[in-house]
Amino acid sequence: VEQRLPNDPVSTKAGQLHPTTVPTCPFMGGPCSKLKGKKSYHPVCSVRTTNGQVFVVCQDRLIPAKTRLLTSFHITALASISQFLFPGINDDDIGYRKQVGVTIGVSKKNRVTLDYVLSIRDGVPFDAGPRQVILEVQGGGETSNTGTISRQVEEWMQQQPRSNAFLRRNVSNVNPIPNNAWKRQLEQGLRKATLAAEFGGAVALVMGDYLYQYVRGSVGVGGPFKQDWQFALINIKEEALRGPGPIPLDVVSQVDFMTFAEFVMAIRKYPLPPDLRNPSYGRYASLTNKGFVVS
Repeated sequence: VEQRLPNDPVSTKAGQLHPTTVPTCPFMGGPCSKLKGKKSYHPVCSVRTTNGQVFVVCQDRLIPAKTRLLTSFHITALASISQFLFPGINDDDIGYRKQVGVTIGVSKKNRVTLDYVLSIRDGVPFDAGPRQVILEVQGGGETSNTGTISRQVEEWMQQQPRSNAFLRRNVSNVNPIPNNAWKRQLEQGLRKATLAAEFGGAVALVMGDYLYQYVRGSVGVGGPFKQDWQFALINIKEEALRGPGPIPLDVVSQVDFMTFAEFVMAIRKYPLPPDLRNPSYGRYASLTNKGFVVS
């Protein structure tokens, strides 16, 4: 479990934390979002699965868009991503905007917020692909049985001295739930790809490694960079051969480029097993309390 806990004493009540001071999150440059709210939670940033993958469980852990201040870590990550999206363009000619609000649809209430918009500076030649990209970031998502994780953290807090080895212990009956995050990403991608296409741009979804592998199981298309790309999946992994200390999540390990039509077709043609049985077959109860069979 990766986390940042306040150094000053905290009190626990009904599983909630109430720190007297809220420490600065090293990943988003502001007060820890899990601690500063009216309902505080243990500041767990990520968990590691049994196969060794990091699963991000905090919205501010990867490349947060809601922070006022971007750290050098975020700029480095955005620069790495940009070199895949705008090959050959210098960092000095690539700009970003964050938390851009746009009204779409037939109602003025249909307002969406774009995590990031990346663009090439006017006047800089580039015809290899889109010049503007909407970047949506979803590092990971929720886990099951969060109370079990909280109890492990509470037990760790009582230890003297505290041991990181204790935090690395496997916790039973706790699993990542990537499907919830993917449903959010899918909705964002479908709506914002239409917006991007209106101005000749594209959409890229940035994900942590565990979520990316899950999504790749649903979207089996995409390949190397191509001029007509409109949709991309970006996998951010941790640095290999890491030592003790912070876990750097800034390696762009894979980018899958595709057209929006290819993406939609992949969603429509979700792979089904060859021996799938028709789910409508079986015994029914009629609305007049009689039974019948469909086969």
